[in-house]
Amino acid sequence: MIKKHDLVKLVDDEEALVPHRVGIVAREEIVAEFPELPELVAGLVELSPSTAEMVQLNLRVHRGEDAGEVAWEYLKEKGLIETGEEGGDGRRASLSAEA
Repeated sequence: MIKKHDLVKLVDDEEALVPHRVGIVAREEIVAEFPELPELVAGLVELSPSTAEMVQLNLRVHRGEDAGEVAWEYLKEKGLIETGEEGGDGRRASLSAEA
């Protein structure tokens, strides 16, 4: 959007706005019931798209690409999913064990 409309990107020199990063919140009761949960999700924050990547992904959707397709391609490129048979509603995927 910024590039499309030739806008000026402001710098958040006081770090008032949080970048597009994933945060995970869980109630203590859930963690107590599933003690392996913190370890399982610890790396997800680092796997989230950078602000620059989010800008590009959002721009693709703004230009008319299907949001699901954009997300699917991103996950494949990052190796976060392994694809089986692809296409239409019949897509199958599994989480990559290496991600």
